Amino acid sequence: MVTDTPESVTLVPIDQIEVLNSRDRNMKVFEEIVENIRAIGLKKPITVT
Repeated sequence: MVTDTPESVTLVPIDQIEVLNSRDRNMKVFEEIVENIRAIGLKKPITVT
């Protein structure tokens, strides 16, 4: 069985992360997304390359 589990996890300092495809969202939509993540977590982990 093949999984997408990485072999290792590396902590990346926030100041070294650059978002290349950011999206504009109004504050209401943004807050809904934040609350959803807070309540149930992320459905798919964030991948950094």
